[in-house]
Amino acid sequence: MNDCTIIIQGRCEDSQLKLWVENHSHLSIILSTWEDYETDIEFPQNWKIIKAPYPKRFGDFANLDYQV
Repeated sequence: MNDCTIIIQGRCEDSQLKLWVENHSHLSIILSTWEDYETDIEFPQNWKIIKAPYPKRFGDFANLDYQV
């Protein structure tokens, strides 16, 4: 498969992201995480980093809000 992008979404642990960078830096990756996520990891240039605000509501529909 030549045209594939992997999406990593949600709360990200640095230790896991380092493994992704070490093993999959050649792949197209979108990292979708929260706006307050900070790290010293240098991501490959072909990766796209998206930082989104937390959803406005929590409760029964919180999981749906996180996915959207």
